[in-house]
Amino acid sequence: EVASGTFNSCARSTGGRVWCWGSNAFGQLGDGGFAEQLTPQLVAGLTGVSSVTLGQRHACAVDGSGQAWCWGNNDSGEVGDGSQNDAPDPMPVVGVSDALSVSAGGEHTCALREAGVVTCWGQGDRGALGNGIFDVAQTDVTVALPLAATDVVSGDKHTCASLVDGNLWCWGDGQGGAIGNGNIGIQTLP
Repeated sequence: EVASGTFNSCARSTGGRVWCWGSNAFGQLGDGGFAEQLTPQLVAGLTGVSSVTLGQRHACAVDGSGQAWCWGNNDSGEVGDGSQNDAPDPMPVVGVSDALSVSAGGEHTCALREAGVVTCWGQGDRGALGNGIFDVAQTDVTVALPLAATDVVSGDKHTCASLVDGNLWCWGDGQGGAIGNGNIGIQTLP
């Protein structure tokens, strides 16, 4: 699996390790430092990783136990560790130990969790968290979906989830028609 951010990329090996390279000004390579790396660097401390995703300047992964981990830029709480301090090492996302997958957006992250629950954290100024509030969430908030989700994908300032009935629900910044509801406004709830 390969994922790309704004100026960096990461790959998950078949053995469940994560390697990242490129820009590292915010610690988004997860190698414990802030130096740009022109070759892949092992993300320390992560094993058994089942998925990896990159946002604008942060990255996240899910390990074999379902724990979500994030690292990199955390100005808007997108790492989900309860702070707004940049994290050059992977940090466990507070309260998200049952993740099936994670999806990093520009400055927010969402997780698909067991039982089809979707939670999000980070920058919510354009409604991307789906909790009806334009604010930063340093830990996860639950998205009020009408049914269980089967997938979640985050864009720069919006998020979409597919539900068990096959319907797609989106929320956040509708600029350019991104949320598919026929207008270009902001929708803070699914």
